Amino acid sequence: MNSFSIIRSIFFTAFVVATIAIADHSKKRTLSIICCIAVFAGLLVFDLNYPAENFFYGFKTAEQAFSYSKNGEIKHVIEGSESGMVTYKTKDANGTCILPKDGSRWKLDSLFYYKEVYNKYFSYEDQPCNIMIFHAKGTDDYYVEILCFYSSREITVSDNRGSVFLREENSSPLSTAMFYSYVNSVDNTYKIYINDCTVQVTLGDKDIKTVTPLK
Repeated sequence: MNSFSIIRSIFFTAFVVATIAIADHSKKRTLSIICCIAVFAGLLVFDLNYPAENFFYGFKTAEQAFSYSKNGEIKHVIEGSESGMVTYKTKDANGTCILPKDGSRWKLDSLFYYKEVYNKYFSYEDQPCNIMIFHAKGTDDYYVEILCFYSSREITVSDNRGSVFLREENSSPLSTAMFYSYVNSVDNTYKIYINDCTVQVTLGDKDIKTVTPLK
């Protein structure tokens, strides 16, 4: 269990004990319990959106911020202007998260800090690929994640911004080539090239239906 979870487990236990104590000494036991639950729910929602640590502490590296709040083996950190994407691996799967950066200090991500703004599947020479683009809210930072499954052939990925794509390989549960990149200020003129195919990006398109790439 990471430090983030431990601190919140302690807080939850203390809150339950305090609620029981208040209820036992209150003439209106039911009302007291309801009020305590309402306060706890409010604090929980607030913490999900604004982690308490972000108000008084910053981490020196993205790796420290990730290890404090999440579990997994860090593979790479892709730095943007005001944020960074961490790629990591757990026992069961590969994952990514986007962490905010305040000057030289890294902060914890919140429930709605970043959102998916594009998600499409397409087939390249009978090889399924999935393109996802994420936006760190309040910034011009965008992150592209491309998964090409059953990748037995050589695949090259680029875009019309000259971005550098990091490549990772995964063999379990499916053989997959994974590509990641930071892109500043994506708009509807953005294009991704996978070998000799061109994918025209339309922000907000998250149908997850198959699209036919341009030749």
